[in-house]
Amino acid sequence: MPISTRARPLPASRAPDYRLLASRLLMLGNKQAAIAAYMAAADENPSDHEVHAALASLLTDLDQFEAAVGAGFLAVEYGPHNPRAHAELGRALFLVGNAAEALAPCARAVVLAPGNLGAVVTFGAVLFTLGRHTEALAAATEALAIDPRHFQARSNLALAFEALGRFPEAEEQSRMALALEPASPHARHNLAALRLIAGHLDAEAWRLYDARLALTPAARMLEAIPRWAGEDVAGRTVLLHAEQGFGDTIQFLHYAPMVAARGARVLLAVQPALSRLLHGMDGVDQVIRIGGELPPHDIFCPLASLPGVFGATLDTIPAPIPYIAAPPDAAARFCPAPADAFQVGLVWSGNPGFVHDRFRSIDGAALQVLHGMPGVAYHSLQKGHAPPFPMQDRMADAADFADTAGMIAGLDLVIAVDTAVAHLAGAMGKPVWLLSRFMGCWRWLRRRSDSPWYPTMRIFRQPSPGDWDAVLAEARAALAMQVQSRHPAGRT
Repeated sequence: MPISTRARPLPASRAPDYRLLASRLLMLGNKQAAIAAYMAAADENPSDHEVHAALASLLTDLDQFEAAVGAGFLAVEYGPHNPRAHAELGRALFLVGNAAEALAPCARAVVLAPGNLGAVVTFGAVLFTLGRHTEALAAATEALAIDPRHFQARSNLALAFEALGRFPEAEEQSRMALALEPASPHARHNLAALRLIAGHLDAEAWRLYDARLALTPAARMLEAIPRWAGEDVAGRTVLLHAEQGFGDTIQFLHYAPMVAARGARVLLAVQPALSRLLHGMDGVDQVIRIGGELPPHDIFCPLASLPGVFGATLDTIPAPIPYIAAPPDAAARFCPAPADAFQVGLVWSGNPGFVHDRFRSIDGAALQVLHGMPGVAYHSLQKGHAPPFPMQDRMADAADFADTAGMIAGLDLVIAVDTAVAHLAGAMGKPVWLLSRFMGCWRWLRRRSDSPWYPTMRIFRQPSPGDWDAVLAEARAALAMQVQSRHPAGRT
């Protein structure tokens, strides 16, 4: 039988049918099924950039950020002039934590589609994250010109004003954002930080600050447990539970003895790295590691809610120092040998997982300005980073904060960026110099060189964003004066 030479017609693409199916599934609210339909459409027509952009959007909405980034790159590859493709790629990259790489597609999306509200809002958020706060303010202003009632744009504007040190305008915009979404925990928390950093430690600020409990899974788990709000607890067992970082735990432990003074039996649940340090702390009957089984208790309070329970103001923050001490064995093991030199501990970097870490941490090379100071012996209190110049470094031997406290116990001074070690030194009553970023944390207030939380703390602040050179020059001059006062001319 002869073979036909006529070309057979190619089967018709089913891509349009899958796209239509995806649209109908979205109308029904079934995003997972819509993703499957869009994927089938992409298999049928791999160069359809609209499908890849739609996939990126859906995957981002479902917190599948890595997959969304992949779909976004395909959308841009096949649709280089498609504004949605760039916008979705930028959004996915931003949410996966890569703001630097998100900048270019976000900027391109704004150029390709001027007036696109979503693209402008995301672009502004990326600029803010990268520390380009003046540009972030301009982007937020542009977004609000498109829609004055856009909550995220209003919040972004408040954050940009705050980062630029324009606090009255930041609070005004933050209140406007809260009026748009009164139940938003982000809006409530942002306003709380602005009130607190301005020194308004009052009932409104502490009530708003409780919104943080809705922002992290660990804190949300605690919402089912009955909360202590300041009522009589004499004869009852109170669980105080850490729910933020190490430094926050140390700071708010100020209040544990005050709870005990009301006649309560106090249980303290903290991060494992703090548990050995806090055993035997005054006012605490039992220390429990977070993650283990909680012993029976009558009522509980998150540690960072205690200032609100006690009605803390700037004038009533408890200041008995020290309230934490190094365990004797750790102090004996890690204390430096007696020496005539002024013993200084250094911390220059924080946890990179913290959202503002890139602004609070210092490049080790910048610390060279402190190197070689006569009469000073430096000790690294920095975990995970090699010292930028020769100094005593035993942090590899430190198993937890008890060991770090043992090192601090024998020092004359701790110089640290805004990390848990600064809190620890302050809680131990050790002189501590805090090197603070321009947009400092609310707890260090504004325009103050001291701290009501830690009477032995001195704060050195950036005069402008990113200016660590000025901070370190000021600290070096102060350190030279400190050493000189200890060893006046003519003494050895």
